[in-house]
Amino acid sequence: MVGTIASVGNRSTARLGSVVFLGAAVLAAASTGWLAGALGERLDFTAWAMPLKLAVLLALLVFAILHDAGRVLLPWPYVSRQVAAGTWNRRGPVQAAFLWGLQLGVGVLTHVPAKILYTLIVACLFAGTSSGALLYGVYGAIKGMQPLIATFNSQLSCDPSLETPPLAIRLQQAAQLATLLVTGTSFLVLSMV
Repeated sequence: MVGTIASVGNRSTARLGSVVFLGAAVLAAASTGWLAGALGERLDFTAWAMPLKLAVLLALLVFAILHDAGRVLLPWPYVSRQVAAGTWNRRGPVQAAFLWGLQLGVGVLTHVPAKILYTLIVACLFAGTSSGALLYGVYGAIKGMQPLIATFNSQLSCDPSLETPPLAIRLQQAAQLATLLVTGTSFLVLSMV
């Protein structure tokens, strides 16, 4: 996906597509965080005692880390579908980047590589609308920055036969680490709310 956005059309189209992808990912993620926060307020999760919130988040975080490490395999809900590569052919690259950004910004509408994302969603349930939008919006920004960085990196254009360039792999690993850091930050935000 990163290589597709970064290598489509001329450089200006690829850059525009990457910026549009970033904006759509942030918009979708912030909206998802706000909706999760609104649901949490409606179901009164925001009124839970702070020790209970932290215990639930810590338990989810431990299970997610163990699952991602392959130590404990738990069934996690997700939609087993990736964005169709033919989207570029049916739509223009900018429109396709916008649609991909919306889908991937939500996070759970496609394969979830890091199960820590579910801990972040539960943190948004506990945090309320504003904090939920902020927390999940940061996730969307992290997800959306991958193709933007890749677009400006000449390593991706040096060998078009590479399906997943080394930079893209490093960016995906960095995004997973950043999701973990955002989840940790959500503990701090929740302790202040």
